Amino acid sequence: MPPSLDADAAAYLELRRRDSAMSRGTALDPRALRAEERTLRSRYGHGPRMHSEAQISGTGIVPRHVVLEPTPHPRGELLYIHGGGWVMGEPEDYLAVCRELAHASGWRIVATDYRKAPEHPFPAALDDCRAVARQRQARAASEGIPFGVAGDSAGGNLAAVIAAGFAAEQPSALAVQVLITPVLDSDLDTPSYLDPDAQLTLTRDTMAWFWDQYVPHDSRIDERVAPLRSPHVAGLPLTIFVSVGTDVLRSEGESYRERLTAAGVAVRHREFPGQMHGFFQLRNVMPASAEAVAWIADELRTVGPAHAEPHTPTHTGGRP
Repeated sequence: MPPSLDADAAAYLELRRRDSAMSRGTALDPRALRAEERTLRSRYGHGPRMHSEAQISGTGIVPRHVVLEPTPHPRGELLYIHGGGWVMGEPEDYLAVCRELAHASGWRIVATDYRKAPEHPFPAALDDCRAVARQRQARAASEGIPFGVAGDSAGGNLAAVIAAGFAAEQPSALAVQVLITPVLDSDLDTPSYLDPDAQLTLTRDTMAWFWDQYVPHDSRIDERVAPLRSPHVAGLPLTIFVSVGTDVLRSEGESYRERLTAAGVAVRHREFPGQMHGFFQLRNVMPASAEAVAWIADELRTVGPAHAEPHTPTHTGGRP
């Protein structure tokens, strides 16, 4: 057991190594992984009640998404793209933590779905998330509130690619990107990928399998799958970045933040010690998830027009 994990993370890692298909050394099955992810939802609870919630059915090129309104007058809107290696995951797996973030920040959170690999390889997920991002950004602009994109892991990859696209085409359209242990490059031979102590809930072998489902090997240097390689970093918005030291993705995160800082992009970074990849989603399981939500919310509350109304939650209840 890596000595850098705290007690909660170590206990969860032991549980996942015992129960998860990703830890059994057998061939991975996308359908089994998706079913496994769904069984974990009950652990997260519900989260705070929102002023309103709406599930928007997919229409045309815009996928299904869930709109979480913490207040009648949100400070901004954040599109949240879930993780899962581009293979698994649904908005419902993240609603509890997204409700926490909406409540704490006063921002409207929109949790979107997208088509999954291998049935729908690149660029299906990116096309879906871009479509909902463009629609939601236009709506936020019409309301006069700041708009941002966010995501964890593979969702962080999609968010970073979308942010780079906005930077190239509409530099003032995005106010912020929030990246939580994101996938930023396709190089599996970085120091963190080769670190034996980083082979925890996400390993080098598992990440290689996810890449194989998502995009052919000869296309992985495309900036639309490897945003670390994007030439459009100078126009990126404020970047709020969550990392963990035991993550196989740690090295590419460090390189990405260095690129942004060198290009003059404001970067606010916090590493959460004792944690591992995937902790953010684990509301009610990992206390550090609540710490990360609170930190991101504090940073989001600094974003936006000076006339934004102070956030006074009207609902603080909800099931635990």
